[in-house]
Amino acid sequence: MSNSITRKEFNQLRDRVEALEDVLSKKSMNKFTKKQSIVEFLLERKPKTTNETVVCSVVYLSHYKKDMKNFESEDVKNILSGVKNSKIKIPVNISDAISQCVNKGWIMLSDNKESGTKKRRYELTQSGNEVVNQMSNEVTNQ
Repeated sequence: MSNSITRKEFNQLRDRVEALEDVLSKKSMNKFTKKQSIVEFLLERKPKTTNETVVCSVVYLSHYKKDMKNFESEDVKNILSGVKNSKIKIPVNISDAISQCVNKGWIMLSDNKESGTKKRRYELTQSGNEVVNQMSNEVTNQ
């Protein structure tokens, strides 16, 4: 058996490589697009409740603000202030909505307290991330 390949096999391999390079170049182009706004992020996921809106905003904070591993209720309030003019339900009492998300296991209290402050800090949990991913899957399956 010879190690050489036929012209037909060569052309097929070349076509496959070109197709892969095309896919990779499109992915690298996506890296240079602007990041999604919080409004776009929420509209894409279509949260049905204010608690879902809060957990979506926490996912947004954790993914688009890479340095933000934990957060205060004020951070969620600030990010949702940019959503007021859209058709998305925003909780009136964000601290209460965060507490409800903690009770659901979507968010947890963080051990990481900033020095000198008594404000509670929170972190996103795996189940909170999964809730938002499920919302994304429901939208794409419709």
